[in-house]
Amino acid sequence: MASHKYTPITLTTPLLNPTPKPTSTPIKIDPSAPGTIGRIALAIEAAVKITVAFFLTFFPHLNFGPAVTDSSNLAPSTIALSQWIGVILIASAIQHALAIRNTRSALDSRHQVYWRMLVGEALLASMFLYQALTDSGIKRKVLLVMAAFCVDSILWRLFCLVLKPEWFGRHLKAGAESGEEVEDPLGDTLWMMEVKLKRFRTQTIHRAPSPCSSTYASHHV
Repeated sequence: MASHKYTPITLTTPLLNPTPKPTSTPIKIDPSAPGTIGRIALAIEAAVKITVAFFLTFFPHLNFGPAVTDSSNLAPSTIALSQWIGVILIASAIQHALAIRNTRSALDSRHQVYWRMLVGEALLASMFLYQALTDSGIKRKVLLVMAAFCVDSILWRLFCLVLKPEWFGRHLKAGAESGEEVEDPLGDTLWMMEVKLKRFRTQTIHRAPSPCSSTYASHHV
């Protein structure tokens, strides 16, 4: 014979009233650094990359035809490589687009996006200059122009990162006055730990049997 206890279902049962998952703390944009210029720059760059990627993917001959010294050298592998570059540019444009939003993760990622692009463009400019000095099959003038575009972009990113970091925007602490910075990783970590601890305690209390609850015993042979 076995005895089974049943706990009545109440409105406080986690299945009927689940504890909401902790979310990131709401942010408030610093009025002195709204990040408008940085967001506009990211949007323009994303649009340009998507446009270039479209032509590289669907019209590769229009890009490589005037650039190469001999258009007969456009092998199918070159066309395939152009389409790969187009897909990579689309992925890069998506990173820029995701950093435009005024959320905590997007705002904090703007510096990282610019640093990654700066390193990539520096390497790309070096490669263009190297190929301009060798017989790469691409016109030297085209390579120098592309290297110049990379240098211009590098200077712009350095200007924003070093001299104008406020152009990327800042967020404030909850209840902070205008002009105070947002950077508070320790406070954010402690806040998340507190939310998780409260959730754990609530679930533990809900799962514990109540001494006042009705119990029913059934006997089975």
